[in-house]
Amino acid sequence: MPIHCLQKLATLDVSNNFFQGHIPVEIGTYLPGLMHLNLSRNAFNGSIPSSFADMKMLKSLDISYNQLTSAIPERMAMGCFTLEILALSNNSLQGHIFSKKFNLTNLKRLQLDGNKFIGEIPESLSKCYLLGGLYLSDNHLSGKIPRWLGSLLALQDIIMPNNNLEGPIPNEFCQLNCQKVLDLSNNNLSYNRLQGSIPNWIDRLPQISYLLLANNYIEGEIPAQLCQLKEVRLIDLSHNNLSGHIPFCLVNTALSEGYYDAVAPTWDHASAPALSYFSPNGSPMGKEETVQFTTKNMSYYY
Repeated sequence: MPIHCLQKLATLDVSNNFFQGHIPVEIGTYLPGLMHLNLSRNAFNGSIPSSFADMKMLKSLDISYNQLTSAIPERMAMGCFTLEILALSNNSLQGHIFSKKFNLTNLKRLQLDGNKFIGEIPESLSKCYLLGGLYLSDNHLSGKIPRWLGSLLALQDIIMPNNNLEGPIPNEFCQLNCQKVLDLSNNNLSYNRLQGSIPNWIDRLPQISYLLLANNYIEGEIPAQLCQLKEVRLIDLSHNNLSGHIPFCLVNTALSEGYYDAVAPTWDHASAPALSYFSPNGSPMGKEETVQFTTKNMSYYY
């Protein structure tokens, strides 16, 4: 840490190093003017310092891929009200995600995947009307998928596989006209013993790029409304009880384009490349997600 307070330092990126030990508890006091802070992919342990709340202009904070424990400090959830990107993925954070005392209403991307969070998805997130990406996979979350998620109209990615969520998929999701990815696999609802038929209202989700409904109990015919999903690039309906014909009109979707350019090459998780969440000027970059796709009884990861 610097000897004196650095008021004018706006960006600090020390990611992908071999830093160990605790993140200094007074970091917010010494660097109060930070707007972008990236400490990801190190070996920091201990708790998240509550002094992050002293960074009153902080827009992006990435401390993912470390060995942090404990919970998200309540003072940070109240004081970092300018935060737009919060990436805490792949640590060992515990407890409930947020308490009722919550003021991060400017969040655009929340990445909490790969931790040990418990309890329900907190209702405090219903205030985040700018939220475009919600990543909660690989935790121990339980309860129902909240209906108020359908009122967050900026949502594009809802990624929540590998939890203990249950109950129905809310009809309110049909209001999310910007939605591109919805992954609820490996819960108690999807991959997941889904029954019935593919709903005719599926065309009300025009931004869907990947539709993966494999390994369920879906029956009936494949609806022609799938042809209205002009952006869809992968459809996996394998291992169900479908009957009838494949709609010929699917050639009018992105499925007919050169798929070698549409998807990334395959890799296994052990050799997956490091992802960067911030460009040099601090603006957010896309977060890659791996999807499993089955064809001719062979499963591939894209």
